[in-house]
Amino acid sequence: MVLDSINKRLVPMKAHYFLFNAGTAPVVPFLPTYARQLGFSAFAVGTLYTVLPVAGMLAKPACGAIADRLRLHKSFFLAAIAVTAVAFLATGFIPETSSPPLTSAHLDCGTQTNLMVCGKYAQCAVSRLESDTSNMTVDCYVYCDPSKGDKGWTELCDSWNITQYCYTKDISSTYSFEKSPLGPPSSDTDKRDENKSFVNHLEFVAKVPIRHTLQVESCLYLRMSSVEFSSGSHVPVCNHVVREKCKISCDNQEVAEAITGIQQEPDSGEDTDPWSPSDSYQFWLFSTLLLISWIGMAVTVSIGDAICFEMLGDKPGDYGRQRLWGAFGWGIFSALAGFLVDQWSKGKTQKNYSPVFYLSLALLLADLISSTRLKHSEKKMSASILRDIGRLFTEFRVVIFLIWCAAIGLCTGVLWQHLEELASKMDTCAVTDWVKTLEGLVMAIQCFGGEIPFFFLSGKILNKLGHVNTMTLVLLAFGVRMILYSFLVNPWYALPIELLNGLTFGLAYSTMASYASIVAPPGTEATVQGLVGATFEGVGVSLGSLIGGTLLTEYGGSITFRAFGIGALCAFLLHGAVNFFCFRCSNSPHPREFQKAAGFGETTHYSSPSEAVRILNFGEGRSDSRPILMSPT
Repeated sequence: MVLDSINKRLVPMKAHYFLFNAGTAPVVPFLPTYARQLGFSAFAVGTLYTVLPVAGMLAKPACGAIADRLRLHKSFFLAAIAVTAVAFLATGFIPETSSPPLTSAHLDCGTQTNLMVCGKYAQCAVSRLESDTSNMTVDCYVYCDPSKGDKGWTELCDSWNITQYCYTKDISSTYSFEKSPLGPPSSDTDKRDENKSFVNHLEFVAKVPIRHTLQVESCLYLRMSSVEFSSGSHVPVCNHVVREKCKISCDNQEVAEAITGIQQEPDSGEDTDPWSPSDSYQFWLFSTLLLISWIGMAVTVSIGDAICFEMLGDKPGDYGRQRLWGAFGWGIFSALAGFLVDQWSKGKTQKNYSPVFYLSLALLLADLISSTRLKHSEKKMSASILRDIGRLFTEFRVVIFLIWCAAIGLCTGVLWQHLEELASKMDTCAVTDWVKTLEGLVMAIQCFGGEIPFFFLSGKILNKLGHVNTMTLVLLAFGVRMILYSFLVNPWYALPIELLNGLTFGLAYSTMASYASIVAPPGTEATVQGLVGATFEGVGVSLGSLIGGTLLTEYGGSITFRAFGIGALCAFLLHGAVNFFCFRCSNSPHPREFQKAAGFGETTHYSSPSEAVRILNFGEGRSDSRPILMSPT
């Protein structure tokens, strides 16, 4: 009986939402940390993630318009899934950079030699190092720039008995220790010769026992037990105290986290990360593949939603019941991906992300195969997509809708940055150590406790309240959610607040997608879905991430979220007032006429979206497959 009630025509659509979100969930959350492991700086990764939403913003309406014009929605849709799968898989094969991000340090040589790194570091990472009593020794690659006439370097080179690596008379080019180590000087070279000069770069490997790591005030000391050159090991002891500037990079994850997380004091004149992304082909390869996959995901989402609404016909309220399967896929496989990475990385100093890339490929290929079974009919082509889209911007209601999309995107961009910022301010390291577990629980509650129920109920809510009133409700939910965040003192208390994600994402996304479907002129469905998605993500989320990140750094989470919460509540009141005074008190609904659906023979009258949705039947007792959109008489 249950199987008989299932619309078998929509099963491939449900499968797509589940498999596509399941296929992207293993990779997308790990990409920033994977990029850092490849050797890219935080600044380079942050810059890249600023560009990605802009690329998605341009790709969604552009590809949607081409698909509308050529009436090739399904072809574009399948191609986008395939492109995403291939780009994700290729990303997993990018080799690490040979020039890792470096951290400025001082080489402190005396009766014992230390690498001294000073600044504002991640206290919890340092505490873990200090409490480590194991006999593990870490390799730190040290890059120094000796200069002629520096007595400190003369003392160090002579004390370590490495003069053959330090001096040269005639060589002025840059040398690499690994590829071109300098040989011993000729017999007639007097190391006391005043005309001698240092090589441009001195590179060596320092052996650092973790148990000797020491924190003194704002500085972290890494004791060197020995140094290695091509000729062998040397004892790093100096007859006189020497302190010289160098750059370091360590191959242990804990040490790397401690030293690369350090922020140098503003007046120190140090550059914590001098490596330029342009020095590495890996960075540009990673950027290109990530850009391709991002565009593929953006096009898949926007055109996929357009196809879904076409298949739903006169039951747009059932959209949430299709989309909720995406929340199932994301929630299940994002948690599974974290488990797989941990299991495959046991006993290794670095995380092994290979399983998530293969898992993503398998799921996206399954999605591609399943999506070929979509029974989608291309609608009548628009005579002029540009003209029809331009007319939308002349309608005040549509402009207000796009502003609303940008506003909820703005709030969404801020929400993503809160938990780790709050955890980093806790007095104990226990909370920070558990922040990834906390984020996993947050994701589970967001998906299963918030999004899925509201995706399922979205049709009934929209039918009861209407789209405009639901938009107002979403702004209220954002305001309440952020005000509650602003009073949090423990990130674990955020868990019950995450239930509001059902309103701020599940209901909001259903409202956004279905309203875009309603206002779209015939033949522009994919274009309008892309335009709305671009406004939400490209404008709203991008600005939210930029503004939110700046305010969080400058003023902290409490003030930032209180300000955004108050702003969302003001937007809630303003949106409600505009709706009441401009729409309900207006005698003119501004109807316009156009052909709504391919094959729908007569001219249909399209009312204002708020009026039209009132007469849409959301699956209650209707048997025909055509939308009824009529202006009031």
